Amino acid sequence: SSDMQLSKLANIKIKKKTILVKLDNYMNNILKNKNYKYLLIFGVIVFIIMLLLVFSFFCNPNTLPLTELQGKALGAKFHIKYIAPSIGFLASSHYGRMNPDAVAADIQKIFIELQNQTSLYQTDSQLIRINNHESNSRIKLSEPLGIMIAYALDLSKKSDGYYDITTGSLSKLWVIDDISKANYQPPQNRDIARAMSVMGYRNLELTKNAQGYFLVKKIPRIKIDLASISAGYAADQIGRYFESQQISNYLIDVSGEVRASGSNRGR
Repeated sequence: SSDMQLSKLANIKIKKKTILVKLDNYMNNILKNKNYKYLLIFGVIVFIIMLLLVFSFFCNPNTLPLTELQGKALGAKFHIKYIAPSIGFLASSHYGRMNPDAVAADIQKIFIELQNQTSLYQTDSQLIRINNHESNSRIKLSEPLGIMIAYALDLSKKSDGYYDITTGSLSKLWVIDDISKANYQPPQNRDIARAMSVMGYRNLELTKNAQGYFLVKKIPRIKIDLASISAGYAADQIGRYFESQQISNYLIDVSGEVRASGSNRGR
């Protein structure tokens, strides 16, 4: 019985060796035959070309789906279009986050974080706390708020005060939702004069050090309104987010503030 098993194993090994020898001889004959050799080379070239065509198809923005997002944020409408790469190693180091739902969730986080800092209607926003801080002591700012106020003060200086974010008390006198009503009454002159007495970008002192941004209100009752700049800042933040995800073809519109990159399917 054991002799028979050994005999069978020997026969199997011989057959395997015979098959390998035949395969080796067959390949050698193909390579020696010029026609087969050229055919093999041609087949390899065709295979490489096909790979390149498939690769270029998936990398071409003209063949990739356009994703659109729209809704309301920061008290205004937004409309976003983008074309995301479809191949993982081209899209980003975390390809799993390239699906539209994940991108929409990340953009929503950007809006929520910005609203928590700049809203004049959200009672616990940082800007509301700053406006209610009726003192000329230093106020620690978040980095986004510090960046926006620094940019706004620079614009105010360059425009000689024609652009001014200290209009919070003034803009509060106009209730936008009431303007279209038939019985709407505009603010009284005395109320406007009182609001304008606590305005002026020069009454804000912004500093930055290793600990971050700090603000001093020289007039404690001065109120800041960042509605004119927060939408543009949001568009820039979303654009930077897209670029961090290797999304280079997009159009972002937040309340009329637009940021764009790349092309829309070659157009």
